[in-house]
Amino acid sequence: MGGENLRERVEAAIGGALSGPLRTEFPVASEAEVLIRRDADRVLIGYLSVDPEPRDFWAESDGLGELRRFTRAEDPNDLLERLTAEGTPWLLVERYSHGLDHYSVANTRAYPDRQWDVGLYGVFIPCEEVRDMYRDRVKAEGEEAARAWLIEDTNGTLSEFSKSVNGEVYGAIVETWEIADGRPVRLGTEAVWGHIGTDYALEALSERMPEEASPEPAL
Repeated sequence: MGGENLRERVEAAIGGALSGPLRTEFPVASEAEVLIRRDADRVLIGYLSVDPEPRDFWAESDGLGELRRFTRAEDPNDLLERLTAEGTPWLLVERYSHGLDHYSVANTRAYPDRQWDVGLYGVFIPCEEVRDMYRDRVKAEGEEAARAWLIEDTNGTLSEFSKSVNGEVYGAIVETWEIADGRPVRLGTEAVWGHIGTDYALEALSERMPEEASPEPAL
């Protein structure tokens, strides 16, 4: 996979010229978010790259619950009645589609062009742990407060799912380079994939990069 040529960025960071290109191992999601640090006689380059093989959000995540899409093969009312009879809390989910998709608990978001771009998608069934917490809150705080908490918790999960669906899953990449007589040589690459959302991915990347150092003489 071809990456980005960050030669000019590195030259500015080290205060000297390179004698050859410096191309990242993976494609850079946004050059504006590239982090470059001097570390003694080496250069660290941190960046985000879109995950080419993101995991299945629901299948590979424990404790999130289940999002079940309504289909023609199953009467939604039968499903909801069955869940209610079992004492299982559930929430209807709608999808806003306008270039990208966003999922949320039905009628809890002020989407623009709701008449055309929003449709009922399915039902969200919380995981067992959240169900227990919900029931405890019903006893302690009442149905209305407990439901408000459940909606907020569910919308948080659906927001993460929306980012995943829209391709906002990244690898946080840190490459170590050595500059030998002006020639950049990559010594190694550490990649941690599966970060959902740009903000979370950048936070994870920043934690793996050293603090900004004071300017030093050119290599």
